Amino acid sequence: MGCRYCSAAELAALGPGMVVSDSSAYVFMFLAVATTNLYSTALSQGKKKRAASVVSHSLSLALACGLVLAVAISFGSPWFCEISLFRAPAPFFSI
Repeated sequence: MGCRYCSAAELAALGPGMVVSDSSAYVFMFLAVATTNLYSTALSQGKKKRAASVVSHSLSLALACGLVLAVAISFGSPWFCEISLFRAPAPFFSI
């Protein structure tokens, strides 16, 4: 089944980009594991303020990590395209 709006080269170029964006989520998996551990420990000890603090700090850290990742992807994309030897195809119509 062929692509209706793009060529095979353009579809092949999606591969490296998908690998980078999909695997970047696994880098921050530590945050979910640590948050769950600290939150459940605080709740089991009856420290509700500590549990709320853990959630607050985790959300702040997640926001910061997300912003760093967004900036890295935004500004790193041209460099990544150069090292992966991807060359954008010529436009169909030149004006």
